[in-house]
Amino acid sequence: MQIIRKANQSDLLALATINTINWRETYADILPDEYLNTLSVSEIQKKWQTFIDSPVTTLQVVEIDNEIAGFVATSDDDQIENATYVDALHISNRFQRKGLGTKLLNKVLEEAHKHNKRVTIAILKGNENARNLYTKLGAVHLEDFTDHFGSVVTKSERLIW
Repeated sequence: MQIIRKANQSDLLALATINTINWRETYADILPDEYLNTLSVSEIQKKWQTFIDSPVTTLQVVEIDNEIAGFVATSDDDQIENATYVDALHISNRFQRKGLGTKLLNKVLEEAHKHNKRVTIAILKGNENARNLYTKLGAVHLEDFTDHFGSVVTKSERLIW
């Protein structure tokens, strides 16, 4: 059975593990190994804890047969008025290509539209799988920008619905 629900304390390890593995695999050809090897499940777990604790962020999981398959994290966009920012969308590798990312994102879009909000997301240049999904779901280019991950400088893109 598949459900989408609000994340809780007991989900944090699974979310952080999915997040860490996805970053290491997705960005292996985009970000240097020196950076990817510094990613820590425990540090990422702390990040998602702040999303659970905050009243202005959301963290939702998709669960299949009581196993966490992925998650989406959102917050208020600090650059665009009346917009929701998708901080992260991750699906565990073994559950990818089953429409779960689309379902999670559609849930975010529906909730934002109920409140007459736009939705934004940032992606690293070169992450074509993500870009293809988002544009297929109606996102359009907003801007290119330079991002920083530790001492690593990247070329990134913001999309908007």
